[in-house]
Amino acid sequence: MAESDVAFPMEQSKELKRKKRMKCLAYVAAFVIFQTAIILVFALTVMRIKNPKFRIRSVLVDDLTFNNSSPSFNMKFIAQVTVKNTNFGHYKFENSTVTFAYKGSQVGEALVTKGRARARARSTKKMNVTMDLNSNGVANDSDLGSDLNSGFLTLTSQSILNGKVHLMKVIKKKKSVEMNCTMTVNLAQKLVRDIKCAFDWVDATIDPSVISQADCTLQFRFFLVPQESIIRHPVFVSHRDEHIHDLPIFIKSFRLCSP
Repeated sequence: MAESDVAFPMEQSKELKRKKRMKCLAYVAAFVIFQTAIILVFALTVMRIKNPKFRIRSVLVDDLTFNNSSPSFNMKFIAQVTVKNTNFGHYKFENSTVTFAYKGSQVGEALVTKGRARARARSTKKMNVTMDLNSNGVANDSDLGSDLNSGFLTLTSQSILNGKVHLMKVIKKKKSVEMNCTMTVNLAQKLVRDIKCAFDWVDATIDPSVISQADCTLQFRFFLVPQESIIRHPVFVSHRDEHIHDLPIFIKSFRLCSP
């Protein structure tokens, strides 16, 4: 009787110790899971470095003259250029040149100087640039005369901005972003309207005639579209598909997306 009385408290003590160990392990496991979740969220948000967005936000026509009989124009623009940085670190960029063109012929350019070339974390940097545009470089056999008679002139602007995203003063990641914008100049009202920019997304379709039967290489024809019109869904192409040319796709940094 005495031995059983002694054994019972010992068993209770072992059971209590076991429960304490299990509780301790549960706390440790919960802490590890919590820390892992925090690190994962941090890695997917703060540490994820994305491309900034570089575009022309608005254009003020400071001066405009044109001639219909001898097709030509001269303009002076004051454009607001923006760099939108959605990263948690600032984006420091270098000098860049914005080139304006009329149907492929350069008509002017503007320099975006680095000066205070720094877009703060999760902010948009706005800069005003002044440029002179003229039709001296436009071919004589172009459609300039008919466009001037219509009262509307379509221009494009292109540029590449190179820089680095700085995170926590330790991590530096090179990031470049391309500007591709189109705009319409209302000659009568001396206004620039319908500014549309595509950042780094392009609309691409596959031409079946250029699919090589030997190495299955694909060539693409690209068309710029506004980024906001794109709906992204992943498409994976692992082998040659005879019907793949029926599929319109979008391509960005070698990743394929269906509309």
